[in-house]
Amino acid sequence: MQPVTLTTDRTVLSVPTEDDVDAIFAACQDAAIQRFTTVPVPYERAHAEGFIEFARTRWAEGVEATWAIREGGRLAGMIGLHGISPGGSGELGYWMAADARGRGLLTEAARRVIDWGFGTEGPALQ
Repeated sequence: MQPVTLTTDRTVLSVPTEDDVDAIFAACQDAAIQRFTTVPVPYERAHAEGFIEFARTRWAEGVEATWAIREGGRLAGMIGLHGISPGGSGELGYWMAADARGRGLLTEAARRVIDWGFGTEGPALQ
């Protein structure tokens, strides 16, 4: 499956790239992200670098769709649909950088991702 870019009123959701490594690394130092998500602890720069290739591979395999949530060109977080291969049911995963929380950006992004995943644009999950 080819990566797609999605938009909301305030965000652009696009595949994470090498340009995001520093921002991913910095955000994943946050104790809340480490506590409530599955990122490695301690989170090292090599983890952020590997994540970029992992996200691309999972898109290509058609089993996972991961987007960087960008507000004004700045990385605000990550969101993804996991388990989207045939027969999958889809699971939403996400994290938000500390300074991007509490403003509804994740809600916007999640609605758009769910519309994509369960609509005619995406894999039409059941």
